[in-house]
Amino acid sequence: MPRPLTPGLEERILDAAQQLWSEGGEEALSMRAIAERARTHPPRIYARFTDKDALLQALRSRALARLRQHLSGSGSLRGGLARYLDFAAEQPFDYRLIFGSGFSGRATPQERGQPLDILERSLAARHGGAPPGYRKTALSIWALLHGTAMLQQEFQLPDRREAFRAACLDACEFLAAHPGQTD
Repeated sequence: MPRPLTPGLEERILDAAQQLWSEGGEEALSMRAIAERARTHPPRIYARFTDKDALLQALRSRALARLRQHLSGSGSLRGGLARYLDFAAEQPFDYRLIFGSGFSGRATPQERGQPLDILERSLAARHGGAPPGYRKTALSIWALLHGTAMLQQEFQLPDRREAFRAACLDACEFLAAHPGQTD
């Protein structure tokens, strides 16, 4: 007969995995290290997560929820885009977990197009028409955002980082205001 599930153990496991991820990325995530940090044993982890990929997917889901929370309440396109960049700067490990290398392989089919879908809907609401008609503009905006999100960590001088971010936001606003020029 299997042992009963310990209340709160899944959260402890995910918290431990999040801490390890934040300290050393995917290389730091071994079931043994997670078990030690969560004060449990590897078999108890496998009872909840079939493998490391399932654990990473659960971490991604938590990170996506934090990103959605961070983006909520933005009153303007620029505000939402700035919040996206802020999240990437403030939560770099979460951002890499969501959008880093292997993004398309890690994302569920529903998540893969999510940033593009949000941008397309926003552009359609602003200009009219069907969201898929704004795919190129949405791709252009997201490419600028993602590149800036990844590169903003490289700038050691705050004034350069802010100038870089402002240039990205200006370019995104221009693209959003003139979608016909890129479609």
